Amino acid sequence: FEYASYNFAIKASIGISIYPYQTTDINTLLKYGDIAMYKSKKKGGNSIQVFTDQMSEELEVEASLKDVIARGEIVPYYQPIFDIHKNKIVGAEVLSRWIRNGEVLLPEVFIPVAKRIGCIVEIDYLMLDKACEFGQKWHMNGYTDFEIYVNMSYRSLKRPNCVEVIKGILNKYHINPEFIRLEITEDEVLDYPEYIVKVLNEIKALGIKISLDDFGIGYASFNHIKVLPLDILKIDQILVSRIEKDERNVAIIGTLIGLAHILGLEVICEGVEVSQHIDILKEIKCDKIQGYYISQPVEEMLFYKCFEHYSIN
Repeated sequence: FEYASYNFAIKASIGISIYPYQTTDINTLLKYGDIAMYKSKKKGGNSIQVFTDQMSEELEVEASLKDVIARGEIVPYYQPIFDIHKNKIVGAEVLSRWIRNGEVLLPEVFIPVAKRIGCIVEIDYLMLDKACEFGQKWHMNGYTDFEIYVNMSYRSLKRPNCVEVIKGILNKYHINPEFIRLEITEDEVLDYPEYIVKVLNEIKALGIKISLDDFGIGYASFNHIKVLPLDILKIDQILVSRIEKDERNVAIIGTLIGLAHILGLEVICEGVEVSQHIDILKEIKCDKIQGYYISQPVEEMLFYKCFEHYSIN
């Protein structure tokens, strides 16, 4: 439509439910269509979405997430960070798990929903608190160089009081910030890089190191890495998996590691699942690894056992 020299386009967000395959009840049929329509809107609009069971599950997750922190259902799991040159566990990434009705839900089930509805901020700060508490125990037990990695979403970073909250948690546990690594993901930091750079520099001023997670599969380039105040680059598991059978991936990862080292960045490769991965990554100068070959993410007591195992053998 043209009005006052301007052009306007009307777009439609359409949701579809199917009778009688999905339901024979008219009210439920309308509800399913409505759910699918809102899914279309959330995907940017001007599209058609057909209702699926997954959409209904997402709504259930969304409804349950609102009070999940208060109910104490979000808990930390710990996955070892292994130095392949020192041949020992040197730290842990703290990962959130949702214990719902006795079932352990993985982040991919609830983190995207938490980001969408905003409660990811509470989860991020809770995990940072748990991470600092965990790190304090290790440092008090004599492991003063033990590193703690914890994720921080774009929503949390753009909060005006983000740096103050982080500083408050550090002070609460009297932990040396030099051994805290804040992980950001490449798909989020590119939305507003100037602001994120400012916030990350303030966080770095506290002594915390910054790690870029999931590198190699999204949108980030070495130009962005040059701009962001990074210390660590984590290469995504999709590139690492099956490198023992793919020489091209070995060449790609080797090049990424070489460029990262030139920029003064430490490199961690995720998704290490077999011993051949370690041999290859040693050869191409990777610094540290993370993956199921060392351990999957586990509860705190199991992490201690895992650490003991690698200390003995």
